[in-house]
Amino acid sequence: MSDGAANAERLALGAALEAMRIGVAATRAGRIDYANRHLCRLLGLTAEELSGLDLAQFRLGAPARLRVDIRSAIDAGDTWQGEVALETRQGARHMLESCYPQQDAGGGVVRVLHFFHELSVLRSAHTLSRHVLRDRVTGLPNRGLLDEALLTHIAAARRERNVLAVLYTDVEQFNCVNLVLDRDAGDALLRMIAERMRQSLRQSDTVARVGGDEFAVIMPRVADPTTVVMAEKLRRACSGWYEAQGKQHSVHVSVGSSVYPADGETVEELLRAAEASMYRIKAAGRQIYGLLAPCVGVRYPIDE
Repeated sequence: MSDGAANAERLALGAALEAMRIGVAATRAGRIDYANRHLCRLLGLTAEELSGLDLAQFRLGAPARLRVDIRSAIDAGDTWQGEVALETRQGARHMLESCYPQQDAGGGVVRVLHFFHELSVLRSAHTLSRHVLRDRVTGLPNRGLLDEALLTHIAAARRERNVLAVLYTDVEQFNCVNLVLDRDAGDALLRMIAERMRQSLRQSDTVARVGGDEFAVIMPRVADPTTVVMAEKLRRACSGWYEAQGKQHSVHVSVGSSVYPADGETVEELLRAAEASMYRIKAAGRQIYGLLAPCVGVRYPIDE
C-alpha cells in the first residue's frame, strides 16, 4: 500500500470516528491522546484540553479495584466492558465503557480504544435490538459488539500489516433439540457450546453469538496455517456429546473462515466471506472444515 493510500485510509477512519454518536477516546498509559467530537461535547472540553489528561479522573466514584480490573484485562490483551458513571458538563451520566487494546508485533499494548455508550440510549426501544451488548442466553458479545471489536482489529491489522482471521460457526441440526425437548434445553446447549468455545480459544480472540445457532470468532495476528489449526481445534472442541435434561445429544459444528486482507477489508466483507465459507462447508457435508479463498475453494476433510 502506498503512503498516499495509507494516509487516505487513516483520514477516512478518523472521519468515521468523528461522525460517531458515541464517545470515543484513545489512551496511552491511561492518558488521553485522542477524543472524538461527541466525547468532547459530553465532557465540555476541547480535544486539546483533554489531551494528556488521565481518563480515569472522569469516572465518578470508581473504586480503586475498577482501575486494576481494567488494567489487568488490557495488559492480558483482553477487552474490558462495564458500567461507569462519567463526569460530564450535564452532571453524572451512566455509560457502558468498552475498552479494546491495540498491540504491537511483540504483543505489547501501545494504545487502548475506549467506546462510551449512553445507557439511556442503549435502553431505548429503537436501539435496543441492535445495541444490546451481551447475548442474554450465552453472555457472549452480540453482533453489535462484535462489529465494534472487528472494526478495531481491522484498523490494527492495517496499521501493523498483520493477518486477521474471522471464523464463522454453525451448530448442525440444533433445531432438533428444540423440537425434541424444548427451548430451555436448547438454551442450555448453547451455553455449553459457548463455554467450550471460550475454553478452546486464545485470550486475544473474541467469540460472539451472532444469532440463532451461529457464532463468530475474531482471531487477530495469525498466519494462514494457524487459522487452519485453530479452526480445527474449535470444531473438535465443540463437536461431541452434550447432556441436556438428562439426555445425551450428539452435536457437530461447521466452521468457515475469512482472512484480512485477502477476503475483505471491512467488517461486512469479512463476516460475509466467513459465513459463505461456512455454508459451503455445510453443503459439502458435515465434519469438514474449509479455508476458502475468494475464487478458489480448498477444503480440508477431517477423518474422525
